[in-house]
Amino acid sequence: MIKGRCECGAVAFEVDEVRDTVTVCHCSQCRRTSGHLWASTHAPFDKLFFE
Repeated sequence: MIKGRCECGAVAFEVDEVRDTVTVCHCSQCRRTSGHLWASTHAPFDKLFFE
């Protein structure tokens, strides 16, 4: 299970199932959005829960 939230804590999420691999990108758009490289994975929509 993975848990996360935004910086202010107004939105939180839990994911019960994610894939084993992570995609990492360092293109200019991803660096501009995140301030560094961008890492992401994939989860089925029905396994994602927002609080």
